[in-house]
Amino acid sequence: MTPLSFAKIIGGPGSIGLLVAGSLFGLALIRLWPRNRRVGRIWLAALYITYLILALPPVASAIAAPFADDLAGRRPVEQRIDALVVFDGDNRWGRIVEAARLWSAGHPSEVVASGDPWLSTHLLYAGVPQDHLIRDQKSQTTRDQIAYLSSYLRTHPDAHAAIIASRLQMPRIAALLDRAGLKVSLYSAPLDPEPIDEALWRYLPGAGALRISRDALYERVALIYYRWRGWIDAQ
Repeated sequence: MTPLSFAKIIGGPGSIGLLVAGSLFGLALIRLWPRNRRVGRIWLAALYITYLILALPPVASAIAAPFADDLAGRRPVEQRIDALVVFDGDNRWGRIVEAARLWSAGHPSEVVASGDPWLSTHLLYAGVPQDHLIRDQKSQTTRDQIAYLSSYLRTHPDAHAAIIASRLQMPRIAALLDRAGLKVSLYSAPLDPEPIDEALWRYLPGAGALRISRDALYERVALIYYRWRGWIDAQ
């Protein structure tokens, strides 16, 4: 199991899974190490303060800043898209909304749902016809999704493909595509929700900002890990 796989199971900083695990660890320190209960209390205080900070919209915006894309969800649709490939991952609703936009504008010949069955089900709800939908439910990682796309393009050499993913995941996808030598169009989907930037609300912690911090931190670590493994170029 890779560190990223472990992070997906338990969750990285900002995830509920890590919050629960960290809380249990702190409580165990207090209960099982009575002479040093202060250590457990400090641990819990540091954990909850960290989560409170990660839940602030300005902090979430700062962490996600390297993945900014002003055209996310608004990029002009090309006249020809033969295969629209929707990658599963973070911020699923944003991907569904972007897929519905591209389907309505371009009516691609095929729409590939690469990931969990949830994705294909909600693409149908979003208006993609059953006979235009292809399901790739074997891909578990971003590298699997790129491998599936590479295989698809080998059997459809004349197809012009486009990928939908969140604006957070797109830089890693672009780096993998560059390494694989695949030429496809990229459509970044907005986050759901994007960080709040309105008066007093932007200074109040919220679940949406916490999710953005979590996902952006994951992508930062993923890029470092992919470079370390040699899967993408160190740029």
